[in-house]
Amino acid sequence: MKKTILHIKILAILGTILVLLPILAPIIFSFTRILRIGFAHFNFDYLMPAELFPMAFLGGTLLVIASIIAHSRRALIIWSFTLAAAMFIGGSVFALVTGLASGQAEPLGLMLNILIISFLLYDVMLILLGVGGILLIINLFKRS
Repeated sequence: MKKTILHIKILAILGTILVLLPILAPIIFSFTRILRIGFAHFNFDYLMPAELFPMAFLGGTLLVIASIIAHSRRALIIWSFTLAAAMFIGGSVFALVTGLASGQAEPLGLMLNILIISFLLYDVMLILLGVGGILLIINLFKRS
């Protein structure tokens, strides 16, 4: 039983790191650039979490597995993971269909707003999934 709990803890910790890294990476990179160059050249890559979707997907999968095995925080983790994946895939398909992804369409108006909202909701769901992972880790360490 102790081996199983150890494996679940490892899955939960690794999954949480992989989910939160795409959210924290642009913040860390922007902060280090500010320290090196100063505020005059502030850059923030708000699309980096979407570019790191495979990492977040792997982390979310690990968290779903850990939450199912541990019987803890299942609803929060599964729903936020499902909605994050849906927002990313939906936004990507929308960008391909409308021509925004290839540059064939002008990025103006309603189409651009829908795309931005989709990726913003993806970011929010990743944050919620990371919070679910942290709560799962806390529950696992309280048990043992």
